[in-house]
Amino acid sequence: MIRQLETKHANVPQVLLDSGNLSDNPSPQGDVKTAGLVEGMNRLGYRAANVGERDLVLGYDAFRSRIAGAALLRTDHTLPSVPQ
Repeated sequence: MIRQLETKHANVPQVLLDSGNLSDNPSPQGDVKTAGLVEGMNRLGYRAANVGERDLVLGYDAFRSRIAGAALLRTDHTLPSVPQ
C-alpha cells in the first residue's frame, strides 16, 4: 500500500509517522516484539514516531535504548518533569 501511494503521488513529499505507543509491554517478550516492529518500520521507511505513554513506562532512557536501531527523526529537547 505504501509503495502504491508513492507511485501514485510521486511528486508529493511523504513522511511515514507512527502515532505512538510503538513499544510493547515492558518484558523480555515485549523487547523482542519492539525490536521486530522497529526493524519493520525501518524497512517500510518510517522516519518519525510520536512518543506515547506506554513507550515511557520504564522511563525515557529505557525507551531510547529499545528503539536504538530505529532510523527515526530524533530531537534533543528537554523533557518536562513528570510527577512520580
